[in-house]
Parts: sequence; C-alpha cells; structure tokens
Amino acid sequence: MVALFLLFSFTVMAVVYLMLAVIGFRGSVADRFLGFEIPEPVCADRQLLARAHSLVAFWCTGAAALSAAPLLPLYRVIVDPDGGELDLLPLAVLAAYLLVVQVIGGYPFEKIKQLATHAG
Repeated sequence: MVALFLLFSFTVMAVVYLMLAVIGFRGSVADRFLGFEIPEPVCADRQLLARAHSLVAFWCTGAAALSAAPLLPLYRVIVDPDGGELDLLPLAVLAAYLLVVQVIGGYPFEKIKQLATHAG
C-alpha cells in the first residue's frame, strides 16, 4: 500500500513539474492566470523576466525527470506476485529523494525572489 502511495505521489509530482516547465518554455511565468506572482522589479526588466522563464523551464524539467525516475521500480514492487512491500531503508531513501526533488523544483522560485532583491 505504501508503494502505491509513493507511485501516485511521484506521478503527480512529475506531471506538475512538467506543466510548470511548459509554462517556463512558453514564457508565461509572469502571467497571473497561467504563471505565478513574480515580483514587480523582475516583470519590469526584460532580461530578468527572460532569466525567470529560463530558470523555471530548466529546473522544473529536471524535477519532472527526477520525479519520473522511480516510477518503474515502484511499479515493479506493486505488481510483484509475492506482495512486494517496501522495507524501512528503501522507504527512507525514497522519502529523502522526494525531498530532494522538491528542493530542486522550488529552486527557481527562490532564485526569482533573489533576482528581485538585487534588481530593486
């Protein structure tokens, strides 16, 4: 049951980060309907806004790829005819990996805040 929950969690993370990466590639990061609340100094400067788009596109693509990486091993544990359950060590490793992917996915948004403080 834990493996099924982890499979679902990593799948949702991969889809969400892929959608964020598409927003970054399209250049819609500053769009209030599709994107995010970007600080005004970043929106006012074209170079900073282009940097924000590239940051979101690059880092969210990486986070989506890293989120998709454990899907196949988790699927194999779920369909194991012996009732494959995760031991404590693999579960702890996957939990730590989940946190690392979250940090990688959140990095561009913190960097955009830093760009705003340096620009303003």
